[in-house]
Amino acid sequence: MNEKQLRDYLFSDHYKTWPVQEAIKPHTDYQQYVAKLGYSPDKVVVAFGSASGKTIPRSEAQYIRLKPNSHNTEYYYVHKLDVFQINTARLEGHGVPSDYLLCCYTDDYRLYHPEDMVLTYDSNWLPKNICNILEPSYYADDPDHDDPIYVYSGNSVETHAGEIICSNDAIYCESDSSYYHVDNDELMYCDARDYWVHPEDDNVIVCIDIDQYCLRDDAYYCDLSGEYYHYENNVASRDHTQTIQDYHCGVQPEFKTLEIDKNVVLSKYTIGFEVEKDCLRDGNADCGSLIEQQPLFSHWETDSSCGIEGITNVYSLDNYNQFINDVRASDYTNLETNGRCGGHINFAHRENKLQYWHIRPWLGLIFSMWKKRLTNQYSSCNKKLNPYRGTDYHYGALVEKGRMRSNVRFELRLPNKVKDGDTLIRRFCLIRHLIQCVDLYINEDFSWMSVKYDDKIDGIPDWANRYETIAYNSDIEALLKVISPQSRQRTRFFFDKAKSIIMQGYSTEEYKRVLLYAYAFQSYIDEESPSSLVNDLTNPYINS
Repeated sequence: MNEKQLRDYLFSDHYKTWPVQEAIKPHTDYQQYVAKLGYSPDKVVVAFGSASGKTIPRSEAQYIRLKPNSHNTEYYYVHKLDVFQINTARLEGHGVPSDYLLCCYTDDYRLYHPEDMVLTYDSNWLPKNICNILEPSYYADDPDHDDPIYVYSGNSVETHAGEIICSNDAIYCESDSSYYHVDNDELMYCDARDYWVHPEDDNVIVCIDIDQYCLRDDAYYCDLSGEYYHYENNVASRDHTQTIQDYHCGVQPEFKTLEIDKNVVLSKYTIGFEVEKDCLRDGNADCGSLIEQQPLFSHWETDSSCGIEGITNVYSLDNYNQFINDVRASDYTNLETNGRCGGHINFAHRENKLQYWHIRPWLGLIFSMWKKRLTNQYSSCNKKLNPYRGTDYHYGALVEKGRMRSNVRFELRLPNKVKDGDTLIRRFCLIRHLIQCVDLYINEDFSWMSVKYDDKIDGIPDWANRYETIAYNSDIEALLKVISPQSRQRTRFFFDKAKSIIMQGYSTEEYKRVLLYAYAFQSYIDEESPSSLVNDLTNPYINS
């Protein structure tokens, strides 16, 4: 910057000598005036600009300094409205102002001559030496645009093709360490790693478990398949085989749990599944047969009632994403089943605070969803869910296990066969909803009792009353008159929480049937002497 040129410009065009000297009397020199003001004056006299010689509050003034040489520094006050600062849009149009002081607001209040300033693409007055010229093809309406288009250098990047573009219009390519314009169609996004890559770069490959491009260094190679995987567990599932174990072999599952967060209810609970299948794809179900190790499963055992049984690893209920990923990467969930197969669900509190009586008041809906399983010999005991008999029956509807070992878990034996991976995901979500209700009992929170509903038909959610028939309406209305308010309110509360699962698993005309039996079974569980109406509905499944 030419200091003399700037000083001449300021004093010839912006410094009004007589008004300034009149305003700062008895001082004739502005530097003496500034020195007498001290560090925090209330008002100051403006030196340069349209307000020269006027007295304004200090809060409306900008402090600047000129350096005509290295031994002498001069200090002046100017009106803030006459100062153009970095990244501050101040003018309309594209002309450099001639009646204003131009200043770049930096640590040393460095000033710039108007000829050294430019109006940027985003309408900011900035010094030319801290700007870059943008690529016209992206920013000029006219493709033959000749005038330079400026942008602050900190807000721009150079692309792989050598073009300067705005940072907001750029994406970074991890595979070649270059920038590209967002409108390009060459790059591929990897959401598993949250970066962009160029598919033709040598260090980029396709991971078959996520069907996405990613860096070779972020992938795992499988020697057997000759393919890459994003998740190491998926490689292990292809690289390793195991054998079908004998029934109750004692192999312990892996715990895939996140850290407990006292503010996240689901983080305090775990879940695991027993997936019973007929046999392997080759028809084999014998102990010792080779079976592929897949990330969802801890191991496989022979099963006396069905054929073979896959014991899943244990997941915390907040580790939903990993559970889904492991299910999707474990196609044994889709093996064939037969009529004897079940799908038991085990859940537990990670700090052993869960007790049988916490769960019992919420299982009416579970009974309703799998009421036919109440007649099955392997899940037909203790249908009344007596907490004192929860450990007595190996074939109970809900069995308490591990009490003597201080690692208590509860096995829900009513769920039927697991058809596929989607079935497991729905059940994972169902237990999440169940546990949210159960946890209220653990903490003696009875807020569920005060929840109000806007049902057009009392006791039936509007979303469950869509089918064009009055079937079950009168039955539900009659049933609600003979069951306790607590049974009614708990069932209604859980049913609403499980809305998405109900909608996925049943047709529209079945919603109210599920709700009817949920009310009836909860009354049967809760009450020592249920009404005759409750008994009429539940007896076919209870007394068989």
